[in-house]
Amino acid sequence: MTVFALVAPALVYRPDQVTGNALKQAVLLLGIPAFILFTVGLAFVGAPAWWLLHRLGRRSWFDALLLGFFLTFVCSLFLLVQDTLWLPPDVRLDASDTGGATITNNKLSLHGWMNYIELAAPLAPIERLRKLSGHSPPLPP
Repeated sequence: MTVFALVAPALVYRPDQVTGNALKQAVLLLGIPAFILFTVGLAFVGAPAWWLLHRLGRRSWFDALLLGFFLTFVCSLFLLVQDTLWLPPDVRLDASDTGGATITNNKLSLHGWMNYIELAAPLAPIERLRKLSGHSPPLPP
């Protein structure tokens, strides 16, 4: 689904430019890494979190949905923020946007954190709903 969303605009706006071979290459170049990252994330992030919920007696589909929202949000936020976490000590990073300073002396400001949270928050429900659209679990009686 993600690969299709990335390839579809090229098919719509420039169908004459997209050949069958180019489409296959795009699907392979995007699909294989996405599958590998999804599998690694599921194994190292999702499985331990689900195990913990299971041990706590939280086994409903709603708990799984909330866990998915939370983990997608946290992982998305980490991917957005990680560039500012491991800067070399001799590098000074300052950045801003029209709302104010986002990074000052290699540290995210409150405005920077809010920007990243606003970017990461919509990804959680979108990703969970996309995953649920294929096979949604049955509602409890």
